[in-house]
Amino acid sequence: MVWVFEASWRLAMFSFVVCRTGVGAGTIGRKRRKRSGQAQERMASLTPGILKKTSDGGVIVRAFRRREAFEEARFERRNTG
Repeated sequence: MVWVFEASWRLAMFSFVVCRTGVGAGTIGRKRRKRSGQAQERMASLTPGILKKTSDGGVIVRAFRRREAFEEARFERRNTG
């Protein structure tokens, strides 16, 4: 280690800083991956409820649409003939 500083103290300091930063970046990356996985798990647990509400909403809309068609046909029968 001493001979590195004797050869080029600037290069040695630069290498030391870069290596320390790289170690910190690896730690940060692992933490981010862990948090990202946890966030995805939480989103996955919410998805079934959202899908159920969406499908139930479609059933209600179709029911009202059928009723609307029935009312329009009834209106036409009474007013045309």
